[in-house]
Amino acid sequence: MGSDRLEFARRSIRWEHTVPNVYIHPTAHIGTGVVIGESGFGYERDEYGAPVKIYHAGGVIIGPNVWLGANCIVSRAVLPERNTIIKEHCKIDDLCHIAHNVVIGPRTMMASGCILGGSVQIGPDCWIGSGTTVRNKVRIIRNTLIGIGSVVLKDILEPGQVWAGNPARFLRMKREGE
Repeated sequence: MGSDRLEFARRSIRWEHTVPNVYIHPTAHIGTGVVIGESGFGYERDEYGAPVKIYHAGGVIIGPNVWLGANCIVSRAVLPERNTIIKEHCKIDDLCHIAHNVVIGPRTMMASGCILGGSVQIGPDCWIGSGTTVRNKVRIIRNTLIGIGSVVLKDILEPGQVWAGNPARFLRMKREGE
């Protein structure tokens, strides 16, 4: 596996100067200092242990009525035919980092300082509390509430749950109006 990924990293140099394919719906709000479409953080170690950059050539799609607060970062997807996607009516507070290949479902809200690792998938109608970190490739299903400062390390696959802590764990089912 490592050698395949290393070979991919070495070949990705051809994407070093790729201009990102970014679509921002006209009704989206983009706050001051937001960075959209930069190559994300991806490296593979070579045979000597030195990190080799994996360049990103994918795109970003920001849907209608999305709010991106000040100083957020949205990285582009890795492969040219893929996108990092923020779907309609998402509200993302200041200082959030959304890594490559992330998909955020409609009407999800993220409070300040959240970090989503690469390839995270978040369903619709979720609430992600301030300072939460979500590990690469984690899936969070619809209507989930993640408490402030949580560290989500595994998939959350049952809707309507409340999770919190470090590492995040199931606390209870959501209450009416939460």
